[in-house]
Amino acid sequence: VGWGIRARRYENRIKVGRAGEIVKECWKEKEQNNWSDIYGIERERYYRERDIQRQWENEKINAARYNRRYKKIGLDVKLPNYLESRNVKVLSRGEEIRAKIKVRCDNLEQANKYWLEERQRLCTFCEEDWDCLEHYVKDCVKTSVWFADLGDDKDRVVEQICEEDMDRRKGEILKKLWKERERELKRRKEASDERGKNKK
Repeated sequence: VGWGIRARRYENRIKVGRAGEIVKECWKEKEQNNWSDIYGIERERYYRERDIQRQWENEKINAARYNRRYKKIGLDVKLPNYLESRNVKVLSRGEEIRAKIKVRCDNLEQANKYWLEERQRLCTFCEEDWDCLEHYVKDCVKTSVWFADLGDDKDRVVEQICEEDMDRRKGEILKKLWKERERELKRRKEASDERGKNKK
């Protein structure tokens, strides 16, 4: 894999024109001969294996039982708008983008982690229902008010949050959800550690 990545970078440098004249001439000659030499054969095999690997990974992710949103995100499509470098630089909102990534990949949820005990998968804030985005938006007494600015139709708000676009208000809400959740989890861990020390 390492040599394939290096070879691809080298090819890109040649195509852009950041290589010597002899290398450019050699490259043109290889293109005219339809890559029939050993390098061309290895190159073709590398790209074929890489495509097979991507297909295999996409199938595994689509079949994953613990994250139903992966199918909507789609790995075979282009980079999401909020991750394009021009948007990241213009927006200068790294924390909000990190929160968006966590939401789209279900990393802010415990409900999809089937290996945890049932009580560990309850809402981080209210412990009344499953710890998932739908609960945060619709039912949670603490977090549902945060999402009120995005609209009254709660199902539409959930869809809107998972969509590719990223506006400032949505980013602020997701960042707040992420940070508050991290604070609450840290507080719980400290309380649990304290109880463990008191038992000894």
